Amino acid sequence: MNDNKLKYLEFIQGIINRMAECSFKCKEFCILICSAILAVFASIESHPGFLLLICDLPIIVFWLLDSYYLWQERGFRNTYNQKAVLNEEKDFDNFKIAPAFDKKERKDRFGGVLFSKTIIPLYSALFLAATISGTILQIIQIQSNCE
Repeated sequence: MNDNKLKYLEFIQGIINRMAECSFKCKEFCILICSAILAVFASIESHPGFLLLICDLPIIVFWLLDSYYLWQERGFRNTYNQKAVLNEEKDFDNFKIAPAFDKKERKDRFGGVLFSKTIIPLYSALFLAATISGTILQIIQIQSNCE
């Protein structure tokens, strides 16, 4: 394997690693922010119930951001796989690095990633947990106001 090809593949692998790390950080921050919002609302005695929907906003934002990073990661993995089999020196001279997407493949479309089996379980569970927690907090507040 020539040096240009090796360096090129190392660059792409570095990008893939950064995308995977950013995806993990999205999940981490989403859980942290939602927990903090619910903790703040649990400590407030009187608040309008619709404010609990604020917790759903970070879930949606991080869901989209996480999906974007996973989509880019898949594109760069496709690029890596395409370039790994090439042997000609001219294919690695300019070091042009861009994600490669096959639009015919569902997994390579953003919508396919948005509802993929690696994304949807976490964010739907978070959304459901935030909604249930918010509802429970609202019921507790209503019961304490009635007493």
